Amino acid sequence: MSESQTEPSHQAASAQYSTEQLARLAQAILGRAVALGADYVFLEPGPDALMLGFETPAGTQLEPALPADLAEAVVACFKAYAGLSTQPEDTGRRLQTGRFSRRIAGQIYRCEVTFLPLNQTEAMGLSLSTAPAVQTQRKRRTGLLDQAKLWFKQDKKA
Repeated sequence: MSESQTEPSHQAASAQYSTEQLARLAQAILGRAVALGADYVFLEPGPDALMLGFETPAGTQLEPALPADLAEAVVACFKAYAGLSTQPEDTGRRLQTGRFSRRIAGQIYRCEVTFLPLNQTEAMGLSLSTAPAVQTQRKRRTGLLDQAKLWFKQDKKA
């Protein structure tokens, strides 16, 4: 089968899911990873199903398979998060890596994602880590008394 013959079926499969539904699914995958304490998430498309798994401290945990027609759409959603190309000429032809951050359960997580080309689709691996807390220092306001002390010190020096 030529690539042009498979393209309309991909468009039809992706068209049945809204962008909002795909974004919620991607967020749910990340939320599940955090809930399990996973540091790695993988998506492996197969002919009949999309396999989803998490690497946790207790070992690999596989989730129930998702419909196979979700594979390209979910991968495209994660690519969009990472600012990577979803153009047909890039998809499935070259390795792509990217990064993005997401707030999950009140914590910011860094995600490093890699897309590995397979026959007509792509597998995805996502490394998840907590972002370090950003320490900000508040500027100290100088009150009238502080200004007077500075003025007094300058006056003494003169």
